[in-house]
Amino acid sequence: MFIGGIYSLAYISTWKVIFDLDRNILITENYWIVSRNLEQKQYSLSEIVDVNVDIHKDTGADPDTYRVVIILADGISIPLELSYSGNIQFHSETAEKIRMFLSLP
Repeated sequence: MFIGGIYSLAYISTWKVIFDLDRNILITENYWIVSRNLEQKQYSLSEIVDVNVDIHKDTGADPDTYRVVIILADGISIPLELSYSGNIQFHSETAEKIRMFLSLP
């Protein structure tokens, strides 16, 4: 069990999405805590075509969960968070605020 716990620590990471209007880029950062490895990707803000709410349907008794995703012109979806959580209203409002911030229709 101890080894399983150590092994699972290798997959703990932090996720960050940065909108840099000055440089006109979207930056994603995934930092792997144990290995101290930083994976960074950059996209032009002009590649963003929409901001949506992604729904994770639960077939059990739990309610559906949600997350906000950035949609690029080539079809790539970039989540703001890696996990899903509740409250559709919060996620819808967040997506709308990002659309307004980026001047998307």
